[in-house]
Amino acid sequence: MLLDTITQKWEAFASSQVGTWTMKGVRYLLVAGILAYLAYRLAGIGWAEVLRSLPTTPWFYVTVLAMYAILPLAEVLIYGRVWDLSARESLPILLRKRVLNTDVVGYSGEVYLFTWAKKHISTNDVRPLAMAIKDNLIISSMMSVLSAVVILVALLTTGYVTPGDVMENPTPGYLVAGGAALVFAIGLVVQFRRSIFTLPRDLIGWMIGVHGGRFLLSNILQVIQWWVVIPEASFSAWATLLAVLIITNRIPLLPSRDLFFAGAGIGMASGLGIPAATMAGMLLVRSALDRILNTGLFGATLLWERTQEAPELTQYIDTRVADNEAAFQDTVRAHEAPENTTKDEPRKPPHENS
Repeated sequence: MLLDTITQKWEAFASSQVGTWTMKGVRYLLVAGILAYLAYRLAGIGWAEVLRSLPTTPWFYVTVLAMYAILPLAEVLIYGRVWDLSARESLPILLRKRVLNTDVVGYSGEVYLFTWAKKHISTNDVRPLAMAIKDNLIISSMMSVLSAVVILVALLTTGYVTPGDVMENPTPGYLVAGGAALVFAIGLVVQFRRSIFTLPRDLIGWMIGVHGGRFLLSNILQVIQWWVVIPEASFSAWATLLAVLIITNRIPLLPSRDLFFAGAGIGMASGLGIPAATMAGMLLVRSALDRILNTGLFGATLLWERTQEAPELTQYIDTRVADNEAAFQDTVRAHEAPENTTKDEPRKPPHENS
């Protein structure tokens, strides 16, 4: 009851004009604080030193492109099956969805996807569209938290990361990030215990497999990306940095997560035995490339769609369920037909029988 009351009050405040302006103000203050901290760190390292330490290996840029493409390609597999769309039809909108979620505000991409889908559905019933997007969002969040827990537990139990490694390298906001991540994980458990999936079980299983593979591949590529730039660093250093990245990505409603993580990584560099200038150059180039790709692909996909025929979405149908249901209805009609005929057939008058 207390949780429901708090949730209702928060939703009412967030939807009000005062709440909207307050949240925007807090967001801008957070971004300003992150940028100020980054500027302070970079000034201490030296801007010229950072520029000399930018990544030169082409494999770094290959991994940047690969990691950027993982999410939209995974959702191409998912929504292609849910709505019977080809990759050519779904990839442009899913790239824009990624841009909105990362550069605008969380979940704005899902709203944009729903608005787009409504224009391309062949029926007036749009509720299944929202339910499919909702199921995918819940499964993605669940697998994100589960993957984070599994990786962190694995790193801690194998000894590559210890609580002391992290605590000995504190950065502004890091302890707050860990606490917020824990609260967020608990909130997800409370939320998901009452969640009901509307899609069939086989499709839910498909989504779980796709998102699980996506998170595993993303984390592997992330470590490879760091390693190709600084191969002399130990795996323990990358494991510690990966743990910080995982925790940072679990903080809800945090703007500019990449810049926040860049500040944390630069602050931890000396403790991990990594040159701070090289760490700064690597993380900042990655952040800049993400924004360049976001801007370029958002505009490019809009222009591309203008030259293509509008796709037509179809709702997912579990053919096994549909066949079983049709067979059941046929069986019912077959058993009811003789009874109904006998019962409903009017009796003939006696004089007609003679």
